[in-house]
Amino acid sequence: MFQIDKIVSCGDLIHGRKKPVTSTILGTLLEAEAYSRKAPFHLDTEYLSSESKDYFESMLSQLHCDAPPISLFQFSNATVVGQGTVILADGSLVHDSAAEFLSHQQVPHGVHGTLDNMVLNERGVEINGVTILVKRPWYRNFGHYLVDLMPILPSLCDAGVEVDNIIYGDVPPGALREIMLRCTESYFPAVNVIFSDDENPLNVKHLLYVQPVHVPPLMKHPIALRYTKDVSIQLFGDDSTPKFDCRRLYLSRQKVSSRHILNNEELEEYLSSQGFFIFYPEEFSFGEQIAAFQRAEVIVGAKGAAFTNLIFCSQNAHALLFFFFFFH
Repeated sequence: MFQIDKIVSCGDLIHGRKKPVTSTILGTLLEAEAYSRKAPFHLDTEYLSSESKDYFESMLSQLHCDAPPISLFQFSNATVVGQGTVILADGSLVHDSAAEFLSHQQVPHGVHGTLDNMVLNERGVEINGVTILVKRPWYRNFGHYLVDLMPILPSLCDAGVEVDNIIYGDVPPGALREIMLRCTESYFPAVNVIFSDDENPLNVKHLLYVQPVHVPPLMKHPIALRYTKDVSIQLFGDDSTPKFDCRRLYLSRQKVSSRHILNNEELEEYLSSQGFFIFYPEEFSFGEQIAAFQRAEVIVGAKGAAFTNLIFCSQNAHALLFFFFFFH
């Protein structure tokens, strides 16, 4: 058993508040950059609870963000477990690597015990060499992968960083794994690729860790987003014209397991009469999705991963987004 006896954040390490001897800051990977966003044209909160209404109005009234610099760390003899949780050799858990669990008072996947007494059953298989971690909570989600993880490899490549291994989440064969493999081939073709499940820890000799570029619900580092957009178009962009009129898209989620709209049949009938194409993202390749969004003028649909593709839209495009009252 390996005891986890404290929690440290990237901020703690950067500012020297807590400094494990196994931690090194290699430098700034992405510079700080401020950005502004437009206020929603209309926010319909008529049927929301007062709590949800206050939340949405508060979040969407924040029109400016000072995205901080993003640091690159090296941790010696660190353990990676679950959905990318990092535990240092001295028993410190890196908060940023598991914030999505800790913020909701949950023990991270792969870690045992309670929040007051977290333990690892073992340190795991040893991984030698320099290893970059490209795995974070919700890595199986297409949108989260594009925002959280896709910028890592091209930014490291531009910085001249050399690595021996890449740790990805163990996604099944399909579109997301294809994105991982093609990015690897483009930026670090000689590395050893490790698809890591969420149950078995890995004990990494020299772990490179990139400070998160996305802090839900709002902060998304603009440089990281530009990396994602540029790399996606470069590697997956489809120059061919879509075989349907994609100026008006309705992103339907009716063929997936969640976020269904109860009166979807009525909604689809109305939107079809207004010239909308019923678009099921999972039925199209990533390149086809990029091409469709590049040409779209209006996009309608339920909040979710598919809306990450808005980064490929023109600045003149419009979006109508349906929120669920229970989902922030």
